[in-house]
Amino acid sequence: MNIIQSLRPVHREDDMEWQELVRDINGSTPPLFWYGGAAFDSKPIVALFNGSLPKNAQEFMSPDIFPVLTDYDLNILKAIKYIYENFNKEDFSFDSQSENWFTYQFSDIKILQMIPLTLFDYSTLVRIRKEYQNSHPSATSSVVPDDEWHFVFINTELNGKEFSFVYGLIENLTFWKEVIEVYALNIEAFCALRVGGKSGSWDHTHNPKKGKIFDSIRTSKLNKPRLWIADDCSELRNIWREINPHEDGFYGQMHFFEAIWNK
Repeated sequence: MNIIQSLRPVHREDDMEWQELVRDINGSTPPLFWYGGAAFDSKPIVALFNGSLPKNAQEFMSPDIFPVLTDYDLNILKAIKYIYENFNKEDFSFDSQSENWFTYQFSDIKILQMIPLTLFDYSTLVRIRKEYQNSHPSATSSVVPDDEWHFVFINTELNGKEFSFVYGLIENLTFWKEVIEVYALNIEAFCALRVGGKSGSWDHTHNPKKGKIFDSIRTSKLNKPRLWIADDCSELRNIWREINPHEDGFYGQMHFFEAIWNK
């Protein structure tokens, strides 16, 4: 199955732009840099594009690696829909949106293009929501909170340079099992910072002994990420080599690990 061919625009007016992108991609899916539970933290993605990640970490990633961010918080969904409805307006800029909580994280970024995309059909969505109903806190409607907006292709400009990424409006474990494994995607790097909440907790994500996401990746038959990025983590340091160790802090600071998986 090809995920590019399976994605379809939510709005008909985006059909032509999406088909142009599909032709440019030529049916192939590049290796991915997955930032799970990203909210609107653009720092790792900006660092990926401007080459400021440690050189010893970059060697584990292909030159054409493509970022995918995931989060399923309803506030994220509402914010992305708001941006989509307004980013093309002449007077729109993130600096003028000070009343919105997410704007400071995008203060230097200009949105050039957004295409909301649907992946799951109705029956698949019903099954997923039922199967993973214990994977999300009661404050969130489901692991896939919207019936149509499952992913959003976003093209941006920063310091005169364009870069693109996809935002998945989906819970992390669900993304791995229902997207990565179903479409056999290649995750070369995994990043999760400031993880909290029920399914996004640190233990659920990074703990080598009881993390559901960690275990799902470890036991998968797919290629596994060679680079793992987390907040400072003694448990990971016990099993993997930390790349360029530093003392810049724990919460929200990127620590890089060479992920070597047991066969």
